[in-house]
Amino acid sequence: MQILEYDIPRYCDAERDLCALHKVPDDDKEIEPELERIQSQFSAQYPHLKADTDFEYPPWHHNLRLFWVYLHVDDFYCKQFVPQVQSILQSQGRSWFGEFECYSPALQSAELPGGFFGNFLVYRDTVIFCSGEHVGLLRQKLALP
Repeated sequence: MQILEYDIPRYCDAERDLCALHKVPDDDKEIEPELERIQSQFSAQYPHLKADTDFEYPPWHHNLRLFWVYLHVDDFYCKQFVPQVQSILQSQGRSWFGEFECYSPALQSAELPGGFFGNFLVYRDTVIFCSGEHVGLLRQKLALP
């Protein structure tokens, strides 16, 4: 697996490139059922966690084959997370990528009131982290060098 870490401008460029690669026409009839299937498969991996509390799916897809999740609890940050996501995405008929916005109750403080500690993208055999103060901790929790 390839693991990359980019500064914010380069991360945004990578995200924009993946979005361009995964854009679908406005009349694409498959994106909604595909996204629902991915969300269902992801939720099934974490039956002890509650949607809209422990994690959230944004209510949009912008005609992109993009699986976006806000992660609000530390249960997600483990070495099985990335392989599980890759397996779900690879099981789809078309190429998808994931973006994860990461929060940790353990990190909440005056400086981090929401406990935000990073973003990362998962695409095929690549994980791309956005550089930041806590990216090392995120990579450590995910067991990624």
